[in-house]
This record gives sequence, structure tokens and C-alpha cells, in this order.
Amino acid sequence: MLDHPAENRSQYARIPGGQHGLAPELVSADQRARLNAAMVQVAAETGYVAATVEDVLGRAGVSRRTFYDNYKNKQDCFISAFDAVLLDWTSQGALAYQTAASNGTEGTVRARLRAGLLALFELVLSDQLGARVLFIETLNCGSPGLQRLEQAVDDLERILERAFAAPDSSPELPREMITVIVGGVLEIVTSRLRHSRTDELAELAEPLLEWMLSYRSSDAAALVARAREDVAGSAPAPAAKRTGERGEGEPGSLPLWRDESVRPVAVREPRDRIIEAAAQIASDRGYGALSLNEIARAARVSHHTLRKYFASKNEAFMAAYEAGSRATIAYCLKAYSAETDWRAAVHAGLAAELRFLAMHPELARIGFLEVYAAGSQLLELRETELQLVTAALEPGYRQKRRSAPPHPIVSEAIAGGIYQLMRELVLHHGPEQLLSLSADVTYAALAPFTGAKAAASVARQPVSSAE
Repeated sequence: MLDHPAENRSQYARIPGGQHGLAPELVSADQRARLNAAMVQVAAETGYVAATVEDVLGRAGVSRRTFYDNYKNKQDCFISAFDAVLLDWTSQGALAYQTAASNGTEGTVRARLRAGLLALFELVLSDQLGARVLFIETLNCGSPGLQRLEQAVDDLERILERAFAAPDSSPELPREMITVIVGGVLEIVTSRLRHSRTDELAELAEPLLEWMLSYRSSDAAALVARAREDVAGSAPAPAAKRTGERGEGEPGSLPLWRDESVRPVAVREPRDRIIEAAAQIASDRGYGALSLNEIARAARVSHHTLRKYFASKNEAFMAAYEAGSRATIAYCLKAYSAETDWRAAVHAGLAAELRFLAMHPELARIGFLEVYAAGSQLLELRETELQLVTAALEPGYRQKRRSAPPHPIVSEAIAGGIYQLMRELVLHHGPEQLLSLSADVTYAALAPFTGAKAAASVARQPVSSAE
């Protein structure tokens, strides 16, 4: 096990009171260390939202004045605690890799990946409080927390790129699979933290290692790159659909999520208008900008009418997320079910999802970006949606092959990896560009089941044939 003092986070030896003669900067560093450790414990045990400054003070054994001498508020303290845990984990991971190097095993891609994966799982197991802060509670800390998490993910992707670095004669890895692999591993870790099943991680290391390596192929990288170029050179993604029942600059323009929404805004049911208004506001300005006042104004309903349906902005947002989720799933299932060949069905379903979300960017934004700000209930729903992807991949385990089928964990990793790939594109390039991922998501879904070359061949099929 890694030498990690997780259980002693808040048990630092305190500097004695009175005239100790210590430098002020040393005293301040001690205070911040105790506050960081206390924040980790409180946030991991009660959740960031429920944590209070008073809780942290009680654990750290410092005064309120001392807290505000060091931090502006609870969020500022949490971000500092996140940084401290991440720094600790980074040094622990580097130590694990150095140990592998000293044993002469760093030369192979497989050995590097195994060392990194085992180091991550050891850290999760030995420091579950820190793990919950890094992977779960950070999502509840608002924009600063999400930015920190994005930086950590970027760092993981760079580490993985170095791990895959090999001589020119070695098989190549399609570039987007780095993001898929990181997203898949994080999904596995986060899910098991949320459901107190981290004891499963150790036995999952080898199956996940085989999954990572299944994406390498001497020809697949070039084939997927050409497929990506074919998609880019084809017809552009359809423009997002918006209703036109208002003049420019007026409130109340709402997305077309269903056939009946072509009716004028004022004719549609109030509940539908409230849901669509909540989605549009969250998409345009973020979950934090949502308020009952804003929703009522955009939906053109009174506060009395609004409260007949929803008691809070969170309830309205959840209803918007669920409505968009149902519409997206229905669209994908129609495309998936229209194909008789399973590989073509996967390609069709994934392409349909990309196209639908490109047409409805507000759904993509709330589903990939704003969902994290809305609390644990929506994260549970998101996890359930990912299980639909694993169900769609289930026939892959029954495909004829020369070797044994992949481990059941692979479909869960694929679902998380594809989600991360789509999320990064929405975050950095906008949901209107999602269709450009068609070849990559198909390859990510199929390669572990069919082999890299066969998956790349399916990925090259025109997107239009997948709908």
C-alpha cells in the first residue's frame, strides 16, 4: 500500500499557544494545513453543500478569525484543500512510477499503464476522503471546482500520452482515445466511490488495462483519422432548431423538443413552457443564473402558476434535464433499432445522439456541463443514462471472436469514456460540433469487441447511413 496518512489528516501536532517564537509564516502554514485537512474530512463526510465553516473550525481547532485571515469563504478553503490533496496524490503517483522504473519495467507501454493504474487505485483505497473530494465533492463546488477538476483531467491525459509513448514501430493510438480512456477510468472510480464499492478496484486493474490496449493498432489510427476527415468534409450538422414566436430581443424563445412545440408559445401547456425556459436559461447563462423569477419571465407565466408545478429552480431544472434525456434516448433508440447488424446499430445510435444534441445545443450544455451544479439526484440520473449505453453494447459480448470476450467492466468504461469525449468537445468547441466525433465514438465503442481494424472500418461508414 502507498504510504498515505489519510486517516490522520486533521491530527497534525498543533503549534503551542503563547510565546512560541515561531515565524508568522510558519504559524500561518500550520493553520492552513489544519483547515485544509478539516475541510477534506467535513466535505467528504457530509458533502460540500452541507459543510459549514463552523464544522471546519471544530475539526481544525482554530478560531473564526483565523479562518477568515486565511480564506475568503468556504469555497476558497475547499479549493485550497483540493489543491493540497492533488499535490499529495501527484507526489505519491510519481513515487509509484519511480519504483516501477527502478525495477526496469518502465520500458513497455503495458508496464507503464499498469503502474499508473495501480497507483491511482491504491490512492483511492488508501485515501477515500481525499478521493471523494477530488472526484465527487469538487463537482458541487461551482465553477472554481469544475475548473480545478478540468485541470486535473488535462494533467491525467498528458500523463497517459507519455505512458503510451513508444518507438515508431509500435501500434498507434487514435488521438481521441486518450480522452476516452481517462474518462472511462474516472467513471469507474467515481461510481465506486459514490456507491461504496471501492474494494472492487483492485480486481478491475487488469481488465481495464486490456481495454486501454485494445485501441492500439498499426492501421486503425490512420483509418479513424480518415473517417474523421470524411465526416468533416460531409454536410454540416443541422442548425439548432429554435422557435420563432417572438421578435429579436424578446424573452421566451424556446427549443423544439417535441412535435407539439411548433404551436405558438402562448398555446403550449404552462408546464412545458416552464421546463423549456429553465433549460434555455441554464444553457445560456449557467445553472447559477436560474431563479424562479427568471423562469417565470421567460416562460410567460405568473409566479402562482409556476409554483403549481415546481417548488424550486432545482425541480424545474431536473424536469428539463429529464425531458431532454427522454427525447434524446428516443431519437437514439429509433436509429439503433432500425439496423439489423449490431455494429451498424451502435454506429447509428451514437451518430443519432450526436446529431440530436447538435440540433439542440441547450440539451447538450445542461447534460454535459450544468448537470454537475444541480446536485446528487441528477448525477444519479446521469449514471442511469450511461447504463443505457452499456445495455446497447451488451450484444458485443456475444459476438464471434477468436479470443475471449472482454470483461463486463469494459462497457461501463466505454460509456464513461464516450461521455467525457463529448463533454470536452461541448466545453471547448460548442455542442454544434458534436457530429465531428462520429468516427471516434464508434471506434471507442466497438474496438474492444470487434478489434481495432474492424471498428475503424465501421467508423468510416457515412454518418447518414447511421440514421
